[in-house]
Amino acid sequence: MPDVRCTNCKEVFEIDSLEISANYDCPHCGKNIKFTSELDRWVKKVYQNQIEPDFLLLKSRSSDALVGIVIGMGIVLFGLVMLYAWMFIFTIPAGLFCLWWGFSCMFTESTIREVFSVYDKEKSRNIVFVYENGELVESSQHEIIVEERCRIVCYSFWEGGGDTGSTVWMTYITQKTGAIRLVCDGFSKAKQFADYLGITYDSKGSHGKLNSLPDDSHTWTEW
Repeated sequence: MPDVRCTNCKEVFEIDSLEISANYDCPHCGKNIKFTSELDRWVKKVYQNQIEPDFLLLKSRSSDALVGIVIGMGIVLFGLVMLYAWMFIFTIPAGLFCLWWGFSCMFTESTIREVFSVYDKEKSRNIVFVYENGELVESSQHEIIVEERCRIVCYSFWEGGGDTGSTVWMTYITQKTGAIRLVCDGFSKAKQFADYLGITYDSKGSHGKLNSLPDDSHTWTEW
């Protein structure tokens, strides 16, 4: 197992992996030490604009604030109905509880989720990382070997039913060892990335649903 040096007592001790960020208790001084992997150090510099990624495939930002407000308003309205039915004594505490719960949902701190997908040319890798309220919660990387035969393949389909569904974008870069799925912002961005790498772009179009994909769709990303 790899060794690291404690930032407190300067003694060396073993950790599980250099590839995963984790907290460790130093066996020498007992202090809790946070180890940050090379990937996460690089990611944080990108997030803080200290490093400019070579190509940005995706940058999205979302918040669940609206969801909390809608749910909270529903609970508050239900509580008001319970209070209106005051002739039943048990509805009063239930209504008050619903009012408290509903307002709590409405004013609870929302989660701001930021998703990034970038290409690092120096190490030829695609890196995807996620921040929630300014804290890194997820990171992963895939090595990309760019060869003349490589191509980027895109298609999309509808997932879900009626108005509750959403479009799923599938973007792959073919590799000898098997296609790698890229997190990418639609067909246009995938085409730009293919041009950037100097490889072929192949769009298979949009399809109704996952089960409506052509029978030969499994061959689209073969080497």
